Amino acid sequence: MKILKIFTFIFTISILISCNKSSFEDVEILMRAEKYEEALKIIRPMAERGNVYAQNLLGINYFYGEGGVKRDYKEAIKWYTKAAEQGRDSSQCSLGFMYANGKSVPQDFKEAAKWYRKAAEQGYSKAQTYLG
Repeated sequence: MKILKIFTFIFTISILISCNKSSFEDVEILMRAEKYEEALKIIRPMAERGNVYAQNLLGINYFYGEGGVKRDYKEAIKWYTKAAEQGRDSSQCSLGFMYANGKSVPQDFKEAAKWYRKAAEQGYSKAQTYLG
């Protein structure tokens, strides 16, 4: 599980860097140095301005309670939803997981399937697995 989290973090950061090179290079450096508060000062405003990759990263951080924030499923849902509504497949899958498992929302298999389906339609294999 830890390897998956590390891979997800590195993958997300690499995408973020390609979208806004200077800001996300700074974030990567800060995160590796465990200067999470400083990294969040860069990520959060980008997410609030609608950057789908920053929103997804905040969702991940809140879900796992990493990157300088405490685990908070409500915040994770907030950021996953913002990114999912913009079409981010991994956020759609994560949101499906939250609904399927009742993580800070009422368990709702129809809502979970809706989000898994949206991600699966984009070729996101993890979502395709959940839909079985």
